[in-house]
Amino acid sequence: MKIKYVAASIGLISGIGVSTQAQDGKPLIFEGSKARLEVQTAGSAITHFSLNKRKINPFTWTLLPEQMPKPNLGTPVFRGHFLCMGRWGAASEAEQKAGIPHNGEINTLNWKTLRSPSAEGDHIVAEAECQEIKELMKVSRKIELQKDGQSFLMSETATNTANLDRVYNFTQHPTIGAPFLSPSTLIDCNATVGFDQRADFTNLEKTEFTFPEGHLTDGFADLRKVNDDRGYVSTHIFHDTSKIGWVTATNPDQKLVLGYIFLTKEYPWLNLWHWKKDKAPYAHGLEFGTTGLGQPYRTLIDNCITFHGRKSYEWIETGQSITKKYICFLAEVPENFAGVGNIIFSDKKAFLVERKADKARKVELHLIQGLR
Repeated sequence: MKIKYVAASIGLISGIGVSTQAQDGKPLIFEGSKARLEVQTAGSAITHFSLNKRKINPFTWTLLPEQMPKPNLGTPVFRGHFLCMGRWGAASEAEQKAGIPHNGEINTLNWKTLRSPSAEGDHIVAEAECQEIKELMKVSRKIELQKDGQSFLMSETATNTANLDRVYNFTQHPTIGAPFLSPSTLIDCNATVGFDQRADFTNLEKTEFTFPEGHLTDGFADLRKVNDDRGYVSTHIFHDTSKIGWVTATNPDQKLVLGYIFLTKEYPWLNLWHWKKDKAPYAHGLEFGTTGLGQPYRTLIDNCITFHGRKSYEWIETGQSITKKYICFLAEVPENFAGVGNIIFSDKKAFLVERKADKARKVELHLIQGLR
């Protein structure tokens, strides 16, 4: 998300819940034995994910209608975790005059529900799709929540329905809010070098730094902490040997971790967005995608902007379909958990390893399968 923003009833069937038929514009609601998930079809946002016994929802952040970018006024507000399709950030001035919105048209439209949440094996599954009118991208998504677990798998396929090849971006925009987001919340990831979005984008390596040490244009910031008084976007890439990327937010007081796991070949960039309001952290983005710069495509291409060889866009041919996936999970952790130092994958098991030099604790994750 561009830094300028910082300035600123479905009945449930009894049992492991499956919602009644969702109509366009109404949310998809998943009820498992351990977790609850809610996905909007007016726009693309995931607005609720919680453990049934805890009921703490990290996705409470939302913009007010009047805070939306001008091209998006009157459309569903940005909130929770939404999808940026086609672009991340603002369109060019000419595109805006043609009615192209900020962060892509997909968030301004109603999705068509192809399958309401229903049981399938060990999962609760739903499917939806959306066809853009102006940008001519079509997105279909399949959402699978574990019936008896604490994670879900999102699989999304973007198809270029235009008659021309084009550059585009495919970026996830999860943003956490209070009460999960609090001064004690800790951010961790396996991303490495990065830059401040306000830096000179023609020479990004000159001012680069390595997570969690943020040498921003206006001073130092500990990127693990969310109590900085400034607003910023810190953008990072992953080491070439890291096939799996991950980012987590830990609230030690609530003994809860929210995390994302994805393939770095699909999502090679991580953007950490921070917004503080009324002397308290108000929003913190854990955005992962195909771009690290929220600039119009002409700016990116004309200036040949790369960072350690990574481009800030992808190419999609006419009629081509590209699928990307990620896993999102919630995990309960011990008291005074110091954050996540690593996620270890072994066979079909995964473990959170505490970010601690001595006597680091491990927490087993029972993750949904299907990422690879």
